[in-house]
Amino acid sequence: ETCIRSEPCSVIEVSFVEVSIVHLLWFCLPGAEAATLSVSSPVQRYLTPPQTRQDLMRYFSVVTFDPNTASDWLLLSDDLQLVTNKHPKNQNHPKHTDRFTRQHQVLGNQEFTSGVHYWEVSVSGGSVRVGLAYRQIHRTDRGSASILGGNAVSWCLELDQGSGVAWHDNRKSDPVPSPYQCLGLLLDFPSQTLSFYGIREQAILLLHQFQTGFTQGLLPAFWVSRNAKIHINNKTQKPARQTPIGNRF
Repeated sequence: ETCIRSEPCSVIEVSFVEVSIVHLLWFCLPGAEAATLSVSSPVQRYLTPPQTRQDLMRYFSVVTFDPNTASDWLLLSDDLQLVTNKHPKNQNHPKHTDRFTRQHQVLGNQEFTSGVHYWEVSVSGGSVRVGLAYRQIHRTDRGSASILGGNAVSWCLELDQGSGVAWHDNRKSDPVPSPYQCLGLLLDFPSQTLSFYGIREQAILLLHQFQTGFTQGLLPAFWVSRNAKIHINNKTQKPARQTPIGNRF
C-alpha cells in the first residue's frame, strides 16, 4: 500500500507507516550520510516525531475564540474557551464584518505567523470540524467558500459519529483511525505541516498530517454542528481519561 499520496493541490497526506519507515531509514544511514541531511530534505521533518503528550506540550500556545467571528447560532463562554451550537436559538450577536453569517463557525483570536504551536480541544455532542484558516476565508457565502476545509484557504479534521475525515480545498481524505474526544493540533511553520493527534492521558496517536506551503498567518478555526460543543483546553495539563468515539477504522 502506498504510504504517501501527492496530489495536484500540493498537499501530501502522511500515514503512520511513512513516519515509521522514514524514522527507521534515519537509523540505518551511515553516520556521515545521516549528518549530511539538510534542513530542506523532505524527510527532515520526521526525524524526531513527538512520542508523548509531553513532547507536544513543549509547544503549547493559548487559544481563545474571537467573539466577533462567531455565528449567531453559537454561544461562547465568558472566558472564550467553550463554544456551543444553540440552534435554533439565535444569540443575536452584534453585527460585525468578521462574523460568519451562513456557517456555524468561529475563529480563534490568535494568528500564528511563524514558529511551532500546539493546542488541544475537547469535543462532544455532534459533528465538528477543527483546524486552521487564513483570515481571508469568506464569511457570508453559503457554500464551500466559507465552510472550514471546503476551500483552498482552510484545513481541518471533521469528526462525525465516530468517523474522522480530513478536509482541504473541498477534498477529503480517507477515514482516519480512532477519533478521540480530546484532540491536539500541532502547527509547525518550519516544516510547513499541520498535524492532528488523538490524546488519551499521556499517549498520543497521529490521526492525520497536512504538508503544504503556508503563505499567510493562520487562525485556529472551528465548525460546530447543532448541539455540539468544543472546549479549548487552556488550563488543564492532564486531560481526563478519554474513550475513543465509535469504532476503529
